[in-house]
Amino acid sequence: MRKGWSVVWGATFFCLVACFVTSCASSTAPAAQPAEGAPAAMAPDARKTVETVAIKVSPDGSVDQEEAHVSISKKQEVRWDLVGSGTLQIVADEEEGAWPLHVRCNGGHCEGKLKDNPKHDRHPYHAVVNGGGGTDPVIIIDG
Repeated sequence: MRKGWSVVWGATFFCLVACFVTSCASSTAPAAQPAEGAPAAMAPDARKTVETVAIKVSPDGSVDQEEAHVSISKKQEVRWDLVGSGTLQIVADEEEGAWPLHVRCNGGHCEGKLKDNPKHDRHPYHAVVNGGGGTDPVIIIDG
């Protein structure tokens, strides 16, 4: 008889634990809310998107914007896209270290991200397509 009771109590204990775990897992607690008066950017679901300055490059290396303004406060990035096929390169027209962007190119597409503490100034460059010339546009770094 003792053996029978231990099986019953064991099964009962197992059911209680299973019910407890299931009810805890299925309970829906309200989502965390930002503190009252906190700015909207502090909300957990707020996602910051990066603004991009888009520049189109023609097969001859000319660009659709002779002056492109990039904002430091908005942490903007620059994107160059070649119209058509070919290889695009962005070549800075100033001494080493003065160019304000980290530029990565892949085929007909280049992306430039602001370096730390870029100089507020006009920064000339060349958009080079398939190893050939281009125009003399500038990136202007704004506050």
